[in-house]
Amino acid sequence: MLYLSADRNLVESNESFANAATGININQSADNIVRGNRSYDNIESDIGVAQTGRNNLVERNQIRGDQQDGVQLVSEASHTTLRDNTIGENARYGVYVDSTGPFALTGNTIFDNRTGIMLENAAPPPPTENRVFGNDKGDIGSATR
Repeated sequence: MLYLSADRNLVESNESFANAATGININQSADNIVRGNRSYDNIESDIGVAQTGRNNLVERNQIRGDQQDGVQLVSEASHTTLRDNTIGENARYGVYVDSTGPFALTGNTIFDNRTGIMLENAAPPPPTENRVFGNDKGDIGSATR
């Protein structure tokens, strides 16, 4: 976990699995890079950016098989780039966005989740450069509260 101004860190080439919560979590921290990790089979999600996390980059990670979501961008997180990740086989969403952002989602492969990308609270739609397919309840979902 990167928490409370744990800024400008590189989390690279790790294996994170079977955690009781989230595998890799960024809260109230900025300008971090999460790259080339394998995260899977966590109780909650693989990678989370939350609580005003900003300007973070999540790229080239293998994200699979969680009991909730592959990636969560929530709780006033903003300016996060999610790029070139493989995200699949999660129980709920491949990518869950519940923050107004902005965010950049590009070049990701998102497959075999309940829903590929779930956008809450009028988050912008993802760019078409993502490959989103084979999700049970749809590739892109949207809801507002």
